Amino acid sequence: MLFSLYEVLLLIGITQGAITAILLWKSKNNQLSNRFIALGLVAFCLICAKQVLINLGITQSQWFAFIPIASELSAGPFFYFYVISLINPKFRLTADQYWHFLPFIMIQLYVTWIYLNVVGIPSYEEKITFARSRHYNTIKLIEDCLTVVSIFGYATVGYFKLADYRKNVSDNLSDNSVSTFSWILRIIRLSVALGVFLLVNLIIEHFAYTQYMSLLWKVFILCNAGLVYYFGFSAYANRDLLSFETEKLSKVNPAERIPDDVVRQIIKKIDRAIKIDKVYLNPQVSAQQLAKKIDVSQTNLSYVINSHYQQSFRDLINLARIEEVKEKLTNNSQSKYSILSIALDSGFNSEASFYRVFKKQTGVSPKIFMENNRENSVESISNSKGEPSSDLLKSVES
Repeated sequence: MLFSLYEVLLLIGITQGAITAILLWKSKNNQLSNRFIALGLVAFCLICAKQVLINLGITQSQWFAFIPIASELSAGPFFYFYVISLINPKFRLTADQYWHFLPFIMIQLYVTWIYLNVVGIPSYEEKITFARSRHYNTIKLIEDCLTVVSIFGYATVGYFKLADYRKNVSDNLSDNSVSTFSWILRIIRLSVALGVFLLVNLIIEHFAYTQYMSLLWKVFILCNAGLVYYFGFSAYANRDLLSFETEKLSKVNPAERIPDDVVRQIIKKIDRAIKIDKVYLNPQVSAQQLAKKIDVSQTNLSYVINSHYQQSFRDLINLARIEEVKEKLTNNSQSKYSILSIALDSGFNSEASFYRVFKKQTGVSPKIFMENNRENSVESISNSKGEPSSDLLKSVES
């Protein structure tokens, strides 16, 4: 059996997704979240596998006609619970949350019933006639519409849940080993784009059918396979990332109007804690700890940091750490230490997060920054020692 390029690409995505799903299922860390996403990957793989069977004509055979694969409506809930279990390690799926899978179960039961009824019918045309008489096309259209709603709905809810978690972490923690799961935001955006593609295809198919409809569906399925590949790779690469129990974070309520003199006092205390006490050298310093140290409420501390410094707590602390690193990198007496050693001594506890934050703040890598600034420092010293200043030359000439 010869495979077309389209089928080969789908098979690559299916194989990668299946292998990744097995590895994630067996992962010992973040077991619940990794198993949710493993099941989600299986759902995506089944969608692609069904298209391979259709494209090869296998679904017109005796045993594979109307094969009961209807996993589309399970992908959204699995992804949603993956996000929830990632940002809340204590999360457990309870009976009152099973309703999320009800549409998937109902459609799956229906297509299974159709399959069991047509599997004994020898003629493919008779199978189609039976399925149509049982409203198969209508049910599949309903499934497609529900899939669009599911993609947009779960992506939206997942996005806001993740955004709330990221804000809590950013406002409360400076520990860069606690992940904010930025890569999941990219997955959500890609999923929404895929949902838009699906919606456009459905509209064109039912209201403005074109001769290119088959091509449009193939492109959609290839995008689906691409998402499986990217999602599987990202989920496995980040399978051991640490999250934080948001219940442990102090919920910061909106502050009432704080008198200007109180704001100025808090600013002075924050500046002293950073510049003199160097609280940022503690990799795990939190907003709660800083508030206790400078004797202010965490609500007022958060308000002042957000309004005066116009940053989150994490960004403020990381900026102080970067300034510490920059000072040491340009100090020749620190040249015997490695960049990573300097970063760790400055309050960072993750090499990856240090390089990411440094590049974001300075626009260059630590190595390039060090080389550029030490060269400038050497040139400045040599000029001051070997050449008279321009002001001195002018005075001599006069």
